[in-house]
Amino acid sequence: MGPSLPLGSRVARTLVSERVLLATLATSLWFAGGCGPGAATPMPEPPSFAPTSPVNITQIGPPNTPVLPTSASATQELDGKPGAAPSNAVVRVTDLDGTDKAYATTAFADGHFSITLPVKFGDELRFEWLLDGQRSEPVDALYLEDASGSFRLQPSPRFDCVKLSPGFVLDFGTAQSDTLSLQVQNNCQAGLSIDSHSLRRNLPDFSCSTATPLTFAPGASATLDVSLARSSNTAVEDTLFFNLTQGGTTIRYPVTLSAGP
Repeated sequence: MGPSLPLGSRVARTLVSERVLLATLATSLWFAGGCGPGAATPMPEPPSFAPTSPVNITQIGPPNTPVLPTSASATQELDGKPGAAPSNAVVRVTDLDGTDKAYATTAFADGHFSITLPVKFGDELRFEWLLDGQRSEPVDALYLEDASGSFRLQPSPRFDCVKLSPGFVLDFGTAQSDTLSLQVQNNCQAGLSIDSHSLRRNLPDFSCSTATPLTFAPGASATLDVSLARSSNTAVEDTLFFNLTQGGTTIRYPVTLSAGP
């Protein structure tokens, strides 16, 4: 488990079983707004998968849909409308607050899909698709409970004045061992600090050697060095979490670490 989100960003964690209708997933989204957590701003997908009508992540879940409390063994079904993903793409959903591997299904010819996984209120979910060696930018959302007991999917908080390079995925390809650097660029008006980092699944294949806390001024950047040393020849995937703080606001950032067979 990685560092937790601020308490204000989380809610009581109760398992539910109810259908969630997902709008178009075939977009790369950057969550932004102000110099702090904010609204979602759509960004273009690679040209070969450019959507005809990009949507805001806030449209993923219909508001005020009733959710009935169920037993701890219940699961959640997520449905994507036609066009939610490219035809026959592998749609993956990762519960970033659990330790399970990503749950996956294959989109139908019209792009709709259905996938079932356990999820609790307060969990952060990562959505993405893979097709013909290409991978979409991840879409992250918090699965929250309203005061009325209804659910909502809310864009995960991000600082819009922070840029990650190469992005929210570090892909090691087929390397047996390697080190990749994640650059965190501070385009804010105030200083930032990376307070801590950890791995979601604690796989022995990945490690981050950068010492924290790490502070950097406006206009500067910080680097997290992540290393791969395979324990086998199979595909491995984990998530690097790091807590990024500006003033009194701390946000957990998740970066997928991936190495193919």
